[in-house]
Amino acid sequence: MITVTTVGASSVRRSVLTMRLLMVCGLGALALAACTTDSTNGVPDMAEAFATRDSAGHTIAETTAPAWSGDAPWRLGGEPVLRIGSVEGDPASEFTQIRGVFLLADRGVAVADFGSQEVRYFDGDGRHVATAGGRGSGPGEFTRLRAVIRGRGDTLVVHDPAIDRYTVLDGRGAVVRMVEDQRLLAAIFADRWVAERRLPGRPPDALGTILRDTVALVAFEPGAAEEDTLGLHPADLTFYAEATMGGNTRRSVFPVPYAPALAVQGNGQEVVVSRGRAFELMVYRSGTAPLYVRRPGTPTPITAAHRAAFMNFQFGPGVAAGYIGDVYAEAPFPDNAGTFDRVIVPPDGPIWARHYVLPGQEERTWSIFATSGMWLGEVSTPGELEVMDVAYGRLAGVRRNELDVSFVEVYEVQGW
Repeated sequence: MITVTTVGASSVRRSVLTMRLLMVCGLGALALAACTTDSTNGVPDMAEAFATRDSAGHTIAETTAPAWSGDAPWRLGGEPVLRIGSVEGDPASEFTQIRGVFLLADRGVAVADFGSQEVRYFDGDGRHVATAGGRGSGPGEFTRLRAVIRGRGDTLVVHDPAIDRYTVLDGRGAVVRMVEDQRLLAAIFADRWVAERRLPGRPPDALGTILRDTVALVAFEPGAAEEDTLGLHPADLTFYAEATMGGNTRRSVFPVPYAPALAVQGNGQEVVVSRGRAFELMVYRSGTAPLYVRRPGTPTPITAAHRAAFMNFQFGPGVAAGYIGDVYAEAPFPDNAGTFDRVIVPPDGPIWARHYVLPGQEERTWSIFATSGMWLGEVSTPGELEVMDVAYGRLAGVRRNELDVSFVEVYEVQGW
């Protein structure tokens, strides 16, 4: 069961002109209704709760209370409208290590499968209609399908780092072009590609030191060497530690548990970034100043119970013996968990930002933002459903059965 929830209104209010607010809501009749509702009976007046302003070369969109109140206008069906997968049946519906699921405009689904090195296309009834790729290094084949990134519309870009090649597929799985490039592609917008480039910070000077590197997001034409820097962002935190394995001692860096995570995704038209350090997103669009999207919220404090839960989740009860367990027994933990750890940018609708997932959580919480930056409310999804994509009024995820077999499930978003 997937449920939709909202949170209470903040007492902080800001006023903007009503006409300006209606121009930036960005969700048609649904947003118009939310923007013009009176603040009585527990429904916030969005003319007071949402404001935009210019600041130092960028625009800030800030919401102090969600637009949804009471019965939220969006609901997800309790049962999937489509389920693809099998234990023993059609090989096209047997998956091993799904690397991506993408909803298509014709109500079809594309599934990227690492085990077969294929991207398989299914129609709206779940029938297999096409396959792209396959194991190999020839044109249109993949040797190590690392990730798939959505371009404009239903275009998909498949990364094969083993041969430093990107393969561009159209909405039916046909190869459009292939590009050789060593950069790590993160997103696509305005016909330009965006890559992450890690900029190392100060070298560690002692064991336990937390390393604070920077990631530069650079935009470039596919295959071209020239780059433009979109922005600089804090990289995921790591720490310097000493580990012993098999009698050999070495020093290396390890991820800091619960630390803020950098999340980047695009939809071919815009790129959205979460630094994970505040309930804030950064939106890059071609030809406009960056948009900072903000909502109120307090990060979860990390307690001794969280630390124990992390150790049990990663290594089993009592902290399993081994060099990784020993390293994390002395690891530095942050005071607070990250805020958002993932973003989904549909080609046709609002932005979804997932709240940081802590061990043992049964549900996942997503903040939903209109294209204007207005915070609409929150949606909860089951923890056992790994949400992969949201687009065209639907949500797609991967669920595993008791045999650890993966199934793709698609749900309608009612009211979208």
